[in-house]
Amino acid sequence: MLNKHARSDSRLHFAQALLASDGSPLARGTYLLSERPEKPGIHGREFSFEQDGLPSRGHGEAHAFNERPVFQDDWRYNGSGRILALRGRPPEHDSRVKAFRKQVRDGTLPPLLVYFVSVLDAFLLLDGHARLAAALLEKASPRVIALAHITEEEVDLSDDWRKEAQARYERLFAEHGHKLSLNTRKEEGRRLAHAFAPFRSSTTRAKARTGLSEQWEREVRALVGDRAFEQMTIR
Repeated sequence: MLNKHARSDSRLHFAQALLASDGSPLARGTYLLSERPEKPGIHGREFSFEQDGLPSRGHGEAHAFNERPVFQDDWRYNGSGRILALRGRPPEHDSRVKAFRKQVRDGTLPPLLVYFVSVLDAFLLLDGHARLAAALLEKASPRVIALAHITEEEVDLSDDWRKEAQARYERLFAEHGHKLSLNTRKEEGRRLAHAFAPFRSSTTRAKARTGLSEQWEREVRALVGDRAFEQMTIR
């Protein structure tokens, strides 16, 4: 298993690589790199984004290579949150896959890097297709680090509910401070800090490029046929 320093080094590595890459999705603004906490299994695991309007789930990497080039993602009631591959699954005999399989068995496999795209409500696999293929072959659950563009709203200190949160905190400690357990003190401090924290959300930024609508339509029609394309686009 990787120690705590190795885990923080992974985020630092991705941050430096994203800043140096000509093909990086980074634009002006604030970004968050967050690692998904380790839990058993490969489905339904959550990222450690904290609260508010941030994306909170990333799942389905076990099926990231299974989708057709054109498919409909049913959001149902809770959105998507899926991890989607940007290219096909590397073959089992690929030299990188073989090397990464050994790292999976050794517990040293570097994490995947995914990017939250708000219009899709999904995470795109930016880096780690061969590592994911190796993990799936070994029936292992890979570490995943997510990149998201973050915006923050100003805190309105005049809101009545924030004033009440502060008054409640002060009353609690004034009346029962000497009786409160350490865990209760921590929890009440967390609640008060949350009340005055700025609201954060994630909206992906992109650059407009002309002429892509026609190109997209030609490519999709070639893949699914005219009839299916008309059914997809008539809503």
